[in-house]
Amino acid sequence: MMQGELGFSASDAGDALAELDALRAQIAHHEALYRKGAPEIPDSVFDELFDRYQELADSLGVAADERIDRSPGVDHTDGFETVAHHVPMLSLEKLTPNRRDAEGVPVPYEVQLDAWFQRRLKDLELPPGSELPLFVEPKIDGISVSLLYESGRLTRAVTRGDGQKGDVITAQVLEARAVPARLVGVGGGELEVRGELYWPRDAFDAHNARLAAAGEKIIANPRNGCAGMMKRKDPSGLGEVGIRAFLYQIPWSEGVSLPGRQSEILGWLAEAGAEVYADEVFLAPDAAAAYAYCASYHDRRDQLPFDIDGMVIKVDELSHYPALGSTGHHPHWGIAYK
Repeated sequence: MMQGELGFSASDAGDALAELDALRAQIAHHEALYRKGAPEIPDSVFDELFDRYQELADSLGVAADERIDRSPGVDHTDGFETVAHHVPMLSLEKLTPNRRDAEGVPVPYEVQLDAWFQRRLKDLELPPGSELPLFVEPKIDGISVSLLYESGRLTRAVTRGDGQKGDVITAQVLEARAVPARLVGVGGGELEVRGELYWPRDAFDAHNARLAAAGEKIIANPRNGCAGMMKRKDPSGLGEVGIRAFLYQIPWSEGVSLPGRQSEILGWLAEAGAEVYADEVFLAPDAAAAYAYCASYHDRRDQLPFDIDGMVIKVDELSHYPALGSTGHHPHWGIAYK
């Protein structure tokens, strides 16, 4: 009797294929609603649907080119210019509660993370037990943005889009005063900076209170509201709603001297004038320490003035990233804990 990763037998393959088709239809339905700005389910439930689809596809041996591609945050809006990213904005691999072993037993998060860590050691041709520091930071629940700075001046802001290209929202970001119009100390070089646009809870609640007082429909949640604000074709007034951004990564640069570790990038960005969130980051010596920190963060996340949807665990040494590589869906240098 043949069993796959989810523990079903060959006789159950028909049921598994039927479930896969049903999940495919559900995911397409909810992605279409998300693109219209009218989601029916929270992001966490959508993630569970997609994770289940991936698990079934893995177990059934579905080829990569035959799978649905969850184009991360597909968000093209008619009337917006679309441009390519210097470096693709891929999704992150996730630790998931849906993962099961060959007997159908759930695989604990810490076991999944250790398996990911061991694969990264192997990618780098390091023996088991080698040191490979991991940088852990909160995963802000907002809208991903890619910012191009030339000679220190912001010249372009782009949404994640389909990961390869996104919509230009430079006017909206500048009007909202969410990111610095200039970075100091950059000189004449260029760099692409990644960040997360978000709506702090107090500013979001105040905006909804104004809408309610005016008899208008309130906004469902800060993330969807932020996405809608950034797609306003007339950006006037965006500076009054309180949208902010944390910057956290520099995937591409030319003519700029940068630190060699992700744990140092946040400090570099802060010195350049960007807003970063470095209060709850942690440099872990290994996967066990990274998991322990992520697990402990559950007790503190609700105390933050903004929403997060987990943690991101990254290999700290940036020079390792080319050797670690990526799939068409996610880079191998990082993984999300939700």
